[in-house]
Order: sequence, then C-alpha cells, then structure tokens
Amino acid sequence: MTGFKMLKMMTVAVAFTFAAATAFACTAEDVQAKQGALIAAVQTLNAVDPARAQAIVVRMQTELETANASNDEAAVCEMMDRLTAEAIG
Repeated sequence: MTGFKMLKMMTVAVAFTFAAATAFACTAEDVQAKQGALIAAVQTLNAVDPARAQAIVVRMQTELETANASNDEAAVCEMMDRLTAEAIG
C-alpha cells in the first residue's frame, strides 16, 4: 500500500472517529489530539515498515467499527493510545 493510500484510509477512519466521538467518553479534543499522534506515528512507521503500518491501520479501522457497534465509551481513546505506542515502539 502506498503512503498516500494509507493516509487516505487513516483520514477516513479519523472522520469516522469524530462522528462517533460524541457517543464516547473521550471529548472531541481528546480524540483530535490522539488521532494526530497516531497519524504521525503511523506515517513515520510507514517509512521504515509499510507492512506493519498497514496492519496497524487495519486494526484501527476494525476496532473503531467494533467500538461504535458496541457503544464502548472507553475503547476509542484506549485504542488510539495503544496503537500509537505500538507504532512508535
């Protein structure tokens, strides 16, 4: 997957996150700060390990869908923190 396609996928996922943020315990400001950190971490990882970066993006999308479907109030911020740490580490 090219960097552009990955960025496009993340942008769509981020838009989904904003739409769902009002239903979750995270504030819109929390989500915005966390998504910025996650996007930056995945973009940096993509430069050195595109397959791992893509796997993180796919998991992010899956977890966002699951959190939204189950109305899990803590899942969005927790997932962003966890995947950011994974992308960095």
